[in-house]
Amino acid sequence: MNLRTLILSALSMGVAVNAQQTNVRGKVTDGAGKAVANAIVELARLKYKDTTGSDGAFSLSISSNALRGLPGAEPWDIAMDHGVLVLSVAMPAPMQVEVFDVRGNLLDRKAMDKASAGVYRLDLAGRLPTGNLMIVKATLGNEVKTFQYFKMADGDRATEVSPGYSSPVGARLAKTAAAIDTLKVSAAGFASKSLLLSSYDTTVNVTLEASSGDYWGGLKNPPGNSAGCGKTTTVTNGKKTIMSGGVSRAYIIDIPAGYDMNKPYRFFYCSHWIGARAEDVQGQDYYFLKPLAKAANEPAIFLAPQALPGNPGGTWDTQKNTDQVLFDDLLAYVKENLCIDTTRVFATGFSFGGMMTYSLSENHQKQIRAAVGIAPANYNIYVPTKTHQPLAWMQTTGVNDGTCPWVNGNSTTQGSKYIAIGHATDNGCAIPTDIPTWKQGGHLCYDFSGCKTGYPTKACTFNGPHTNIANDPGSNANWIPEESWKFFLQF
Repeated sequence: MNLRTLILSALSMGVAVNAQQTNVRGKVTDGAGKAVANAIVELARLKYKDTTGSDGAFSLSISSNALRGLPGAEPWDIAMDHGVLVLSVAMPAPMQVEVFDVRGNLLDRKAMDKASAGVYRLDLAGRLPTGNLMIVKATLGNEVKTFQYFKMADGDRATEVSPGYSSPVGARLAKTAAAIDTLKVSAAGFASKSLLLSSYDTTVNVTLEASSGDYWGGLKNPPGNSAGCGKTTTVTNGKKTIMSGGVSRAYIIDIPAGYDMNKPYRFFYCSHWIGARAEDVQGQDYYFLKPLAKAANEPAIFLAPQALPGNPGGTWDTQKNTDQVLFDDLLAYVKENLCIDTTRVFATGFSFGGMMTYSLSENHQKQIRAAVGIAPANYNIYVPTKTHQPLAWMQTTGVNDGTCPWVNGNSTTQGSKYIAIGHATDNGCAIPTDIPTWKQGGHLCYDFSGCKTGYPTKACTFNGPHTNIANDPGSNANWIPEESWKFFLQF
């Protein structure tokens, strides 16, 4: 086949003459399958954007005429790579290839009125003889590129080379499935993502991973439905058991009256104190949060796990991750069998329960949205390898607490002060030289400043001992559950 026949046949294959409309559509969701609203979706070459709605949907639909008027759009690209001429067409456009010898004699030329969107490749190396210098002029729309191509015995040489197309595709200009554009997706609180497109008429569903900023999508994000939503449940209130780590573990679960299988409920994981049982947490209405939830018309699902009976004094494990595994197993069970809001899983507990809450808070930041440690400590409890990811955190400590004091040792960084500093640091907050603590009057809650969006951090101190029941002077109200509920309710 001579060169003239080669070009004529190549340009006549796979080239449409009809006008074409760009139509890239899809949906943007997070790792939990929840729609991501207000995400920016852009076709990089065409410089065309759309913003997702509340359902996460986007549509980049552009007619050919509108495409020509887009400011900054780059609808064409021409490159040469190892003897392969590559023409990327983003919109229907005139296409022309001309080949000259070294003296400027036109060997052949073929023009087409319109080529449909796609990537076209012509293997010159496979057809041109070694040692011949050729001038290849390619035209797409208003863009023209000229290549001085020379095939040597040990390889190909050209003045312009674009990486990525090293394999010959045969002696014809063929439309391929190579990328013609890049779809870029970005949203607040998520890592940006880029996807290669091989067509301008396609559906692309994009899943975004949370960035190191706001994993959950803000303080008032839409709820995330668990797998149990929409299912009739067989779970009932009361004391139950679950196999966890090869051991039967007890827990008490409390489901709201009038449970609605289509409503994603807040979920509270409430760990008991030393020597106590799940029944004791239940007897306190889950640290007094249940009546506050009812009063706010925000009914929630509460669960109180039970420490292993073999542990001294009913304590949580101090050496192994036994109780962390229990949390994982119970959360997975609840997600599968009940309708909970996966973006509003909370943890709380008093004393040893506060220590268990602290333990979970150090490596379960993508399961637990916010946690409240009531009189917690950061020692005599199993502490996992810390991930240092952000987690919304609040804690309370009495300045006369001799059991879990504010400071148990500066050199060892033991005490609730260092829990607050640790979480505030992970949350990107400003750490003051001296964290304000109670001096007189009612309780003092210090809100750290400058924290990452979605990760408030609060440390409350008061004139009192080791307790989860504290009244300010002149008041009969227990402010600890009130402050805790206020903290949880902001999400």
